[in-house]
Amino acid sequence: MSVPTSVALKLARAREHVESLRSEIDIFMGSGDAAVHLDLEDSGRQHVWRWTSFAEPPAHLALLVGDAVHNVRAALDHLIYALATQGAQRRQEEIKPTQMRQLQFPVYLDEETFLRNLGNGRLKFVSPDARHFIEARQPYAVIPDHPEQYLLWQLAELDNIDKHREVRLGLRQPVMTTTDWPMELQNTKFVPATPTSPPQPGDEFGRFTFQKPPGPDEVQTSMIFGVTIRDVHQQSQDAAEILRMYINAIDTTIITPLSGHLT
Repeated sequence: MSVPTSVALKLARAREHVESLRSEIDIFMGSGDAAVHLDLEDSGRQHVWRWTSFAEPPAHLALLVGDAVHNVRAALDHLIYALATQGAQRRQEEIKPTQMRQLQFPVYLDEETFLRNLGNGRLKFVSPDARHFIEARQPYAVIPDHPEQYLLWQLAELDNIDKHREVRLGLRQPVMTTTDWPMELQNTKFVPATPTSPPQPGDEFGRFTFQKPPGPDEVQTSMIFGVTIRDVHQQSQDAAEILRMYINAIDTTIITPLSGHLT
């Protein structure tokens, strides 16, 4: 059977929110509200990047993140409801309202909590084969040593956070592009400055230190900032790309194959 319609619609809606987030991030980054500029010091030996302006990402971006995450989480729960409905029909039973409220795609860090919540009716009426599949996708089963790093757990955590407070966003560490550097300068390291909070215009962001001043055409660099999600581990990644990764991975590794248990 194909993915249930409500599940597919939830995923599609999540992707729409991500595209809106992508557009809003691009608008913010193009506004110049967060930017750095390059100063040459010590006769050109020091290439110092300083803040031109600084601003945190607009608050409404967090709403788009929360909406996208919630739709993915809801898609998982919709699929459990479809599986439970099929299981109840096979047993010629009716799902009671109290049982319906307990149905949920479980996401837990350890086996004990997973099994305990099965007793609370999370997967009531779901077939044993589907249950085994779901348990094999639990964070503790996929990444035993660091289950909190599994994207399914991070998605569930973001959804819980969004229910109670604003998801924390921030400036992503900039992508630093360099072009046409001579071989002898390739190993020159960028040294970030001790951050201030919040940075003020003129505060140092970081610098390159050269043994001798490079020629004007020898060193060409640019800094491109972005927006990341502080409430997950991939803080160096773009917020929209993090969400795209979550949606695609959960669709291909959980939702599509688990839908195969529906007949």
